[in-house]
Amino acid sequence: WGEWRFIPPVSTTRRVAVVVAGALPGLTNRYFEGSWDKVPDFASLTGAASSVVNTIDLTAAKRRESYALEFTGFVRVPADGVWTFTLTSDDGSRLWIGDALIVDNDGVHGPQNASGLVRLAAGLHPIRIGYCKNGSGQGLRVSWSGPGLDDQEIAPDMFFRKP
Repeated sequence: WGEWRFIPPVSTTRRVAVVVAGALPGLTNRYFEGSWDKVPDFASLTGAASSVVNTIDLTAAKRRESYALEFTGFVRVPADGVWTFTLTSDDGSRLWIGDALIVDNDGVHGPQNASGLVRLAAGLHPIRIGYCKNGSGQGLRVSWSGPGLDDQEIAPDMFFRKP
């Protein structure tokens, strides 16, 4: 669904995997109520409801408009190589691997796709996805493709969190 946005060039720097002792399945999800035109700075927000989720979707939202979600944890990359991450969202969404913004699909808009490329080593990598909903319609889909893997939603067994 939606239209596509520009895909930036891939960074030549290969990001190394991290070791997370005792990693548990799932991601941490934080939910906030408010009105934003862009994905907010979640570090500056308080009063979030928090839960553990297996997938990146909108089921944690307690209403259909004026809210934001943040998903944090780790994604298990199965092979070294260049990986494409795609966000399809209505409204804003952003995806970080470590401290690097990989996909920027931010702002108030209808269903729209944006992708970014990153060179990753096999193993666990910190991932963070931010989403905001302001207005009618909603949707969030996170997919990836890479060595030996056609574009598909990231499977729940690829997500982990700290114990």
